[in-house]
Formats: sequence, structure tokens, C-alpha cells
Amino acid sequence: MKYGYLDESGDIGQSANASRHLLVALVVVDQPKTLQAVIARTRRWLRQTKKDLPEFKGVSSDPRVTQRLLRELARTDCELSIVVADKSLPGPATVEALYHQLCARAIRRCAERYGPMTITLDKRHTNPRLERERLAAVVSQLAGQSVGLISRDSQAEPGLQVADVVAWGMFQRFERGVDRYYELVRARVWLEERFK
Repeated sequence: MKYGYLDESGDIGQSANASRHLLVALVVVDQPKTLQAVIARTRRWLRQTKKDLPEFKGVSSDPRVTQRLLRELARTDCELSIVVADKSLPGPATVEALYHQLCARAIRRCAERYGPMTITLDKRHTNPRLERERLAAVVSQLAGQSVGLISRDSQAEPGLQVADVVAWGMFQRFERGVDRYYELVRARVWLEERFK
């Protein structure tokens, strides 16, 4: 069985200040300890004063830390799936619905490739009912795939921290034309799909 960790980058807003793209990244490994080791090696590389960071987040990490983490990830046997949508194009009625469709697309494509999987998503809602509804919205689009979905807090889950950094790095490519993060893990990307 494979294990996947999914996070998004971009936002679900539609104002003038909102991001143009919404992207989900799914990091797939044979064993969760693979991503725990990526986090541990990156922490060892940090100077003593920064070793106690509660979690790695792409948006708030020093670019050198982000690049180091992605280099460590590239040394593993993980595979990355990226699904991105341009929010300015016609699509679902709401951006939240678009988010559900992006998650389902990435998960479905991975399940078709790997078979049964356990996918961990970053918890987005503190209200348990809203979180259950979010998972149900994704599951409803999986067409009977043998996938178990769970949501966890990213501070407690190293795999989600890695997925966050991957999603943020890949987002830079689509939103800002910055390829330096993508290039570090290009060899690990097996799926890069624009959602239509």
C-alpha cells in the first residue's frame, strides 16, 4: 500500500487580490518514515536557533530552508502529483468546489497508478462537521477507488509539512513563473496536469 500526503497552494478567494491559480500537490511514498526522515535531515541542517520551528511552511520559510527540504525530498523514492487550475477560466460554481475537484483528480490519478492508498490531507476546518463535509465532497468524486482519506493537523504530521512545501514551491512556477523550486524535484514529478 502507498501513502499520500496532500496540500494546496493558492487561495479560494475570487477578489482582485486573490491568487490566479489554485494547486494541489500529492506526495506519494511507500512508507511514512521516508518523509519523517526528510524533515529530520532538514532540521539537522538548520542552525541551532531555528531547530525548534513548530513546522515547515512554504509560505513562511526562508527560501534556503525550502530549497534544502526539496533537495532532501529529491533524494528519496517519492513521486509527486501536481494538479493546477487557473481560477480565471470557467469552472465550478465556487472555488471551494474547484478545490474538491482538484483534490479528487490528484487522488484518483494516483489510485489508478498505485492501487489502494491512504491519503492524509491537511485539516482545513476546526469544526468537525465542516471537515467531515469536506472529506465527503472529495470522496464523492473518487468513483469507487480504494482510497482511505484522513485529515490531520500539519504540525503533528511531517508528511503534510513536506506536501505544504512542495505545493508552495510548485505554485511559484504557475503563479509567478519562478522555476527554481520545481527544478529541484522535477525528476520526482510523475503527474503535472492542468485542470480544465
